[in-house]
Amino acid sequence: MKKGLFLVPGPTRIIIGTILWVMALIWMFPIISALSKSLKFEGFNNYVNVLTKEIGGVYFIQAIFNSFVVALIAIVLTCAVSALSGFCFSKINFVFKNVIFFSTLCLLAMPGVTILVPLFFTLKKIGLYNTHFSVALPQVALTLPFGVLMLRNSFNSIPNEYMDSGSIDGANIFQIFSRIYLPLCKPALISLAILQFVWSFQDFLLPMFLLTKISLIMATVLINTFNRTKSPSPRDFGAFSAGLVLLAVPVLITFIIFNRYIKRGIIAGSIKG
Repeated sequence: MKKGLFLVPGPTRIIIGTILWVMALIWMFPIISALSKSLKFEGFNNYVNVLTKEIGGVYFIQAIFNSFVVALIAIVLTCAVSALSGFCFSKINFVFKNVIFFSTLCLLAMPGVTILVPLFFTLKKIGLYNTHFSVALPQVALTLPFGVLMLRNSFNSIPNEYMDSGSIDGANIFQIFSRIYLPLCKPALISLAILQFVWSFQDFLLPMFLLTKISLIMATVLINTFNRTKSPSPRDFGAFSAGLVLLAVPVLITFIIFNRYIKRGIIAGSIKG
């Protein structure tokens, strides 16, 4: 059975295909540029130096580990809260349900930079400043409006009759959620987890602002140390480019492996609002 672009007439298919190829090349240009610059001065020694030598008193592997830890915390919290909230907004009736939901969606328009100052003082006061949670929790808060919307739409696409069937079988509301609805929303949940990983792993502003301990530095901030001098040497620039390529590798691998889940999750979360 023919699918996708094959359903489109010939000339239109060529135009669409050309546009997609141009967009793909534009998207790939920064990666190709960074890859070529990372090999320009000292070749693969730039990668060896980044991976084996200390950068400002910390190893790149340690910074990558810190990035993974923060991303893992953010993924678990975002998926858990988004799934529970999305299920409630979709299947449970309560007072001011629509008001609360649309108020949550309004937070999508809030730029993260606007909360940095109050966030700093709040984290200081509760003792979370300079911890992995000081970065992970704001990342979760900024992602939750999108996650709630995505999971709520995904739950909307599942018939309400499953609720009645579960109740007849004696299941409580949490059992209906965890044993019936949550497995059916697996594509959307995996898609949200992947997107949260990408956003968290490559975040620069929050780690730079909220982590001052060198042992907790994240990879995005560490790589930027190569470019802080007013006139970096060719060696520094080659190491900086190598670091950028290494930073992109986990994200690219994640997208390649879970690409089909991302597409299925986005489609499942948008077919019914």
